[in-house]
Amino acid sequence: MNKEENLVKDDEIDLVELFKTLCGYKIIIFLVTFLFVALGAIYVFVIATPKYEISATFENGYYKDLPASNEKKSFADIISRIETLNVKWIKSLEKIPNMDFKFNKIELMKDDKSRFNVSIFANNNEIGISKIKEILTNLKNEDEIDLKIYKKNIENKINDAIKTINILKQKELSLQNSLKMADKESSDTLQKITEFNKKLSNQNNVNLEIALASLFDLRTRIENKRLSLTNSIAENKTNIVNLETSIENLRIKILPISYSETKILSSIVTYENPAKPKKALILLISCFVGFFVSIFGVLVWDAVKNKK
Repeated sequence: MNKEENLVKDDEIDLVELFKTLCGYKIIIFLVTFLFVALGAIYVFVIATPKYEISATFENGYYKDLPASNEKKSFADIISRIETLNVKWIKSLEKIPNMDFKFNKIELMKDDKSRFNVSIFANNNEIGISKIKEILTNLKNEDEIDLKIYKKNIENKINDAIKTINILKQKELSLQNSLKMADKESSDTLQKITEFNKKLSNQNNVNLEIALASLFDLRTRIENKRLSLTNSIAENKTNIVNLETSIENLRIKILPISYSETKILSSIVTYENPAKPKKALILLISCFVGFFVSIFGVLVWDAVKNKK
């Protein structure tokens, strides 16, 4: 038998001796393990306060520049809002003992940057729901202030556009009157030209020719003026139509379809069974800890006893 075989045999003997030793203390091992499990059960079922998880997904308050668009613009910066909520509900409360609720997390949703999740551990679902609703109320109050400012700005733009339209309509009346006068001037000039042509056909007169040339020049200038007035009237009408369209779009922006205060998507999520303590896990850990502590204890005890 070589040295390696002797070592293997010695290891086998040690394992057998260890097993015999543990079997000799099996009742103690069982009792100690049972004691740890019992302590774990007392903690789980008697000492520890059940904590229920309550959560909700919030959509940040927003408005749309174009009602048909899917692009939403937040009233308040969502990152700043989440940081403020974390300070108020997590950091400022973390050192206060014996509270019947504790915020677990307030964080931005990874798949949608306009939404965030709030999770609470509370002594019962009602407490958690009330805190979720309290957050919602506070955020809605903040949004209401921003919404009033937003609506006021839109209404001011509408009023400014209406004032501009009234000015343009007055301008159009003035242009129409000027055009009527130009039409009359053109008609009168044309009549004079006709009369001068008749006179020239009957007699040659240098003065008549000069006067006729002057009338043609005047008529050209009148026609240019009429064209300019016609273009100005058309441009003025276009501006009025554009402003009226702008007013309609602005009015749509302050309709409920174009904005939303912060809201909870779907509903608040609750569970019938508490999330904490994790009973099965604690009992399993208690069993393992008790088992290994008892083994370590009996081995130490046996070693001390053998030395004596």
